[in-house]
Amino acid sequence: MKYILWNKEAGYVGNNIMFWRKKGHGYTCDMDDAELFDEAYAKKYAEDSYKKFVALKFDDVEKLARREVDIQKLRPYLDKLKQEGQPAPCPLGKCDGSGKIKVDHEGDWVMKCDCKEDV
Repeated sequence: MKYILWNKEAGYVGNNIMFWRKKGHGYTCDMDDAELFDEAYAKKYAEDSYKKFVALKFDDVEKLARREVDIQKLRPYLDKLKQEGQPAPCPLGKCDGSGKIKVDHEGDWVMKCDCKEDV
């Protein structure tokens, strides 16, 4: 059985917790990039960390995981759409890609969306 180490003190990225990254290269929210440990090592490491780390069964945590798209990885795709002349969807899901948000009953676009700096 494989374990991952949750670093309770590393904070969060959005609502995602931080795991020890493969090869000790910092922390990650991506379970596919998390270091896998055997049970004995993970529990000993967690115990020796003065409750900074928690050893979690990988299979149990994986059942709770959900797929997400990192905006940093999506932005190049949206830029490509824009260069091709296609309307790019709003990365924040607030507008139609125009940078303006419909907020009144007549359907007027009256608020600026945070996704566009130049609107």
